[in-house]
Amino acid sequence: GHVYELGFSPSITLIKPEDETAPSLHLHAHRRLGSENFKQRLSVGLGVETIFTEHLHYSLLASFSYNPFAAFIIDVSPGILFVEEEDESIREYLTHIELTYEFDLGQIGIGPVVGMALSSEDTHYMVGVHIGKGL
Repeated sequence: GHVYELGFSPSITLIKPEDETAPSLHLHAHRRLGSENFKQRLSVGLGVETIFTEHLHYSLLASFSYNPFAAFIIDVSPGILFVEEEDESIREYLTHIELTYEFDLGQIGIGPVVGMALSSEDTHYMVGVHIGKGL
């Protein structure tokens, strides 16, 4: 397997309570914690997510991933949500959770991803395609 991964996920996101749907993009860089035993199933990294709405939503994330088996990835990412509105900028804590099933095509992994993010400002749900490049 690879030690590093650069990945992105184009997706469609539903934002509650506004009931607004918009395209979104999630980018991340991960590092696997080891090559043996349990450590090979754990990764840490950084991510950024943008939801392209009238009021731009974006998040900066610390990412923690677990691969319980080869193709399935659970990712939990605490971070900061930024929402830019006409008269104010909102910044608050956010928890982002994603589930990915990845098909291995050599150094490229591709597959469906679903996720949700929770903050006091809103909750959003996303569905998309994850594409990752192992390094």
